[in-house]
Amino acid sequence: MLFPVKANANKKAVVQYASIPLFNDEEIKKIIDKLDDNKWDNSMVYDNKTEEISKHKIRTNKEQPLWPEQGGFPFDIITEEIFKVNSEYWNFDIRYIDFAKDPPLVLKYVLDQEFNWHFDMSGVSSTRKLSFTIQLSDSDDYEGGDLQFGPVIEHQPEIKKKGNITIFPSYVWHRVTPITKGNRYALVGWVHGPTFK
Repeated sequence: MLFPVKANANKKAVVQYASIPLFNDEEIKKIIDKLDDNKWDNSMVYDNKTEEISKHKIRTNKEQPLWPEQGGFPFDIITEEIFKVNSEYWNFDIRYIDFAKDPPLVLKYVLDQEFNWHFDMSGVSSTRKLSFTIQLSDSDDYEGGDLQFGPVIEHQPEIKKKGNITIFPSYVWHRVTPITKGNRYALVGWVHGPTFK
């Protein structure tokens, strides 16, 4: 005969995201200054099963990878905050940012560009546990371009605050709405760990 074992509750596990201040204007300028105007590539969408480039047009923005400086900036600060927030909310088994296979990217959105509904974890990238996005633009510099979480869409002004980091489980559905004016820049990345079981 088998008896079920009652598991410890994690009341915050269902929280969709956490958004908190992280970088000041000077630190954001350091990140922006690392970008090269000649290295923007079209963002791609990959098929979850084949790893081949998909022809879906859900993503129309530009991107370029961002590498850490010699001392680790900005990822020393980012990972410390992510581990702290993860401990408070989800308590996932997370280990590293994979710069070799899944480097963080700065995303650039200009007029009409968007990233429609999607989630960041798939059969191909099943070790992604937490996703993060850092607002590099002042919210007055653009219109549209809202990071939204589904299925119920609520106004989330803290996500648009310059310097805020928004952290969420990689299986959460989200999108960036089309830009209607100006440009939006954001640093995004993923923290990996053992596949969910």
